[in-house]
Amino acid sequence: MLAYMGLIVVFSSMSSPPAPDPRVLKPDKLWHFLEYAVLGLLCFRAFANTPNLGLSRHPYLLMIAVVAVFGATDELHQYFVPGREASPFDWMADVGGGIIAAAGVRIVKGRKGEVKG
Repeated sequence: MLAYMGLIVVFSSMSSPPAPDPRVLKPDKLWHFLEYAVLGLLCFRAFANTPNLGLSRHPYLLMIAVVAVFGATDELHQYFVPGREASPFDWMADVGGGIIAAAGVRIVKGRKGEVKG
């Protein structure tokens, strides 16, 4: 999870990050959504599998909180990078990715009878 977060910061620090093939994914918001959905899944895995009961008790809430806070700090960071801008719409796409990832995990775990938190 932390390595992935570091990778996000590295790409956010680039004035001109490598652009995805526009034939694959055109909208910038979709990339934000997918990037932070993956972060949400990594967060869930970390929180659900920790021996710390305080963290493992509410992994869904924690994964959304981490995605929201990290997304906000990443947008703030981009404000200071030449050629980049901070966008509340990018942040909303980030949070949306985390929420959908949480819902997806909850549905899958619910079908398996493993829902906790």
